[in-house]
Amino acid sequence: MSTEGYPIVGFTTDRFLMLDPDLAKPSSLVRYCKSYTKFYRLGCVLITKTSEPWQIDLFGKRLGNFTAIFGKPIEWQEILWHVEQAYKARVVSKQFLLARIRDGTTTERVNRKNLKKSYPTAYRFIRNGDNAGCKEYVEFWANNRKIGMEKGLF
Repeated sequence: MSTEGYPIVGFTTDRFLMLDPDLAKPSSLVRYCKSYTKFYRLGCVLITKTSEPWQIDLFGKRLGNFTAIFGKPIEWQEILWHVEQAYKARVVSKQFLLARIRDGTTTERVNRKNLKKSYPTAYRFIRNGDNAGCKEYVEFWANNRKIGMEKGLF
């Protein structure tokens, strides 16, 4: 089923670092986020799973599509720098990098994309101090995740 007729609702910010690691190995992503947030003091990290792709790694383990939301508020120029570092580390795609440079904000989906894709769900929470960005995302997700997908809404 296509997304035609279904609104996509996203949490948009220019204050919190959010990464969109698609086709990531879950254990590698968790290690990356844990070490990255501690080294750069970026606060807590909420990793959500946005969908289950059909792709697998060389060992037959399923890859995932994720979002990583960092908790500490930072300036937009610093967010851009961190996105560039994530691109250099092959955590995010070139399209994700270019979109951030172009529009000055970052947005992550909170509702279902279509009837085949589920809502983003919490995958891992890494405690590391400030959790403001994680809290704002979760509050927005809780209030808006069901928009557009229930019978009779659209």
